[in-house]
Amino acid sequence: MLEPQIRGAIPEGEPKVADRRGVDLTPLDPRRDARRLQAYCWADQPARLARLRAALAIAADHPAPVDQGDAAAWLAAQLRDPVPGRLTVVFHTVAAQYFPPEARAACSDSLLRAGAAAGPDAPLAHLAMEADGGDGAGLTLTLWDGARRDWDLGRADFHGRWIDWSPQPRAPGGLPMPPAASQPAATRKGCRWSLRSMSWAAACSPVRPAP
Repeated sequence: MLEPQIRGAIPEGEPKVADRRGVDLTPLDPRRDARRLQAYCWADQPARLARLRAALAIAADHPAPVDQGDAAAWLAAQLRDPVPGRLTVVFHTVAAQYFPPEARAACSDSLLRAGAAAGPDAPLAHLAMEADGGDGAGLTLTLWDGARRDWDLGRADFHGRWIDWSPQPRAPGGLPMPPAASQPAATRKGCRWSLRSMSWAAACSPVRPAP
């Protein structure tokens, strides 16, 4: 489905997903709502439309549960109890910038609380692909397993055309979801509809020793 230009040495291996779940204010069904989702693609972007159709086909054959609800409250409930024997991964892509400030703050608080309770037998990871003003989206990772470690993993095109993989550790600290950069009022207003189509998801993989 995706054939990005890759710069850097991407890690080998394939994680085993034990469970997955997402949330959306208004979940859409990949079968029932396929035409609606395709209508959001510009007509002069056939490659992007082809990728979307391939993704919809995969989602239709392998549906993931997507709950209806608010991301902040949902995340707090999902992270309430550690999951022994599993690495819990919270991930989001190009979503956080559309969250209201109070939702971003609540999500950060849930991640920090769950991170403080995480340990070697039930670690927690926060993986994000978000706009930060640079070329494409920034890729970041925070891992809590009794300690906290943070990485800048590199950058990626918003639509999967390239990945610049260049992981660098950074000093731990800061909010998992920092306040969004200020935008003109017209831009914020124009993006309000996107709040209804952003998702968070949590997945669990078998715990492996951290390097």
